[in-house]
Amino acid sequence: MNTLIVNSALTTEKNLNLVKPTYGFIDTTKIVDRFERQGWKLSNSKQVQVKNRERDGFQKHLLTFRNESFKSIPGLPGYHDSIPELIVENSHDGSSALRVFFGVFRIACLNGIIAGSMLNSMRVIHSENSIKRLDESIDVMTGGLPELIERVGKFSNIRLDEFQRIEFARQAAALRLAHDAEKIKDINLYAMLNPRRWEDTQNDAFSVFNVIQEKVIRGGIIYKKLNEKTSFIEKRTSRPISSVNQSVKMNRGLWNILENIAA
Repeated sequence: MNTLIVNSALTTEKNLNLVKPTYGFIDTTKIVDRFERQGWKLSNSKQVQVKNRERDGFQKHLLTFRNESFKSIPGLPGYHDSIPELIVENSHDGSSALRVFFGVFRIACLNGIIAGSMLNSMRVIHSENSIKRLDESIDVMTGGLPELIERVGKFSNIRLDEFQRIEFARQAAALRLAHDAEKIKDINLYAMLNPRRWEDTQNDAFSVFNVIQEKVIRGGIIYKKLNEKTSFIEKRTSRPISSVNQSVKMNRGLWNILENIAA
């Protein structure tokens, strides 16, 4: 067994009893095996934390794969820093289908990016034909990687003016703070655009995206919020995202904003 498969949901050999009789279990170790057969090696895994112990081992989890044939994204400044990936989202409790997304990992900031809905993704329903469908999905996604690489290269050559950068930050903050939208009184959008490292000081669309994505995922959005108990306006800073579901949602949403801003 791959030594990276250590979480309970990744070693489960059956589905939760609550699922429908037609539900087809997709063994995670078999998923890893199918990817490895096509040159994709597991590089990381994580799972949703559950409160109900009965669901432990069946919850949603993410698997990240890398391929030696796609070691970096050429054409970017410091391109060896960016690694194309395929990301698998799966569960054993019937809550979701298996999905495969494009991803990019940046070594400099240890950030993982999940591409949004404007790039291809594959959905595999849990059924008797799941493994065959998974093989087809891996083929399709591997064949689509040049499009991801081309898209990232395009973004790195598009310069965003100040208005576009501020609008990017505004939409990203709205995505991240949507749960508190009615209580938010002010957001420091300029602070969201301050890079944490030299590599991200450029104003191209991909660099701006990385700066904002790090603030959204790792925390650091500075804003003011109404405290309804005291009626005072309080200064807050967003926290890092630890939820698997939220991480996928935020990453894909940010990529979609990038696509629209850089169009």
